[in-house]
Amino acid sequence: MNKSDKQLFRLPPFRFWALILLLSAPLLMAPKTVKVTAGGRVTQVHGQANVKKGNLVKPGQKVTTGSNGRVELTFSDGSRLRIGPASQILLISDDPAKKQTLARLDKGRIWNQVRPAPQKKMVVRTRHSVAAVLGTTYEVQITAKSTQTAVFKGNVGIHRPFDNIPETGTQELFNETPVSLHATPLPQQGTGAPKQIESPVHEVPAPMKVIPGPVQVSLEQWLQIVENQQITMGEDGKAEVLTIDPVQKRKTDPWVQWNTQMDAQPARME
Repeated sequence: MNKSDKQLFRLPPFRFWALILLLSAPLLMAPKTVKVTAGGRVTQVHGQANVKKGNLVKPGQKVTTGSNGRVELTFSDGSRLRIGPASQILLISDDPAKKQTLARLDKGRIWNQVRPAPQKKMVVRTRHSVAAVLGTTYEVQITAKSTQTAVFKGNVGIHRPFDNIPETGTQELFNETPVSLHATPLPQQGTGAPKQIESPVHEVPAPMKVIPGPVQVSLEQWLQIVENQQITMGEDGKAEVLTIDPVQKRKTDPWVQWNTQMDAQPARME
């Protein structure tokens, strides 16, 4: 043991530990690698459901609620998806690195609060429509004959079902969704011819903003539904766009009222 080692051990205890803490500070302050897990964490459960609070719903898993059930899923970026009573949803895929989430609503209703972020895409499929979201708050409700999508904040791109894309063709479906939801100018009649896609460059036509009233939805065109609008898509490819009163909705619909209250609270990954 040399002279410097002996001097180190002769230090008063508080100075000795202060020196140890000073030397280890760079290690304590080093950035940690946090693994982001795909899927939605169950952060709220009310009534009957097939999941429990704290569960991680992974791609390929379903969430089913009973007649009095409500479930909230919170994703890694803070986006939240709530499943209403007597509902069922399948989480098809969730890729935090690509910021892409795909789900299928089989029955009932959901409420989606999507946090805006560059390249963020959340897509919800039903048998009547496809809803693409880049950052907004909206509700989707499905019945045997139609799918209803109501936008409470931001805007949503709506398309007829992509019957040529199988459920396993996740990336193919994301390639068909618009990069942005800035609408093209609205023709007088409320519909318009889709843009031609030049091969081999893949270009998705921008959504077309629609006015309230009946709309014949083409197989190639996205429609833009803006804040305080609601679209009902039927099996025949026809749609009805209405203007909604969010204040009245909150007064008359307990589901809308509850979700509005939940949206005001910060997202938690519990």
